[in-house]
Amino acid sequence: MNYANVAPAFVAHTSGYDVWLGNSRGNKYSMDHTTYKTNKEDYWQFDWEDMGDKDIPAALNFVTSYTKYNKVVYVGHSQGTTQMFYGLSHNEDYFASKISLFIALGPVTSLSGASSDLLYFIAKNDALILETCELFGIYDMFPANWLTTGAMKLICGIIPELCNFGAYLICDEDTDLDA
Repeated sequence: MNYANVAPAFVAHTSGYDVWLGNSRGNKYSMDHTTYKTNKEDYWQFDWEDMGDKDIPAALNFVTSYTKYNKVVYVGHSQGTTQMFYGLSHNEDYFASKISLFIALGPVTSLSGASSDLLYFIAKNDALILETCELFGIYDMFPANWLTTGAMKLICGIIPELCNFGAYLICDEDTDLDA
């Protein structure tokens, strides 16, 4: 998402460090589950607590097994910090044995300071939104091809301007989705 000469992972790799990039469940890189179908509710029955309890340890075990190093430096960004904060608070001994340093970039532990009207609306109406999505069988709000599937197909097909505005609200001013 940034130029190689400033993106932390590329800078670390160029400097000779071994870099492993993880992806949380539910993103476009994790949609080839061998058991669950991503368009079904059972696939989506997880949260960041599960990722902190299960996913990060699975990734750390894989990396340390592959590299033969006992510990790694974990650099988390945003939700990656939330997952690690949860994991550290619930399994301190395990993480002490696997992590030599935790760097939290853009840490998120709550949204109490968020000023987005959209986030406020979603937070206040989460039960209604979840019930409506379940009624229509919508479990994936922003898939890799999010303009042509799921909830976005419904919204963007009827009012494309609303879709573009929604992308602006949750992303940034550059809504060019092909970039």
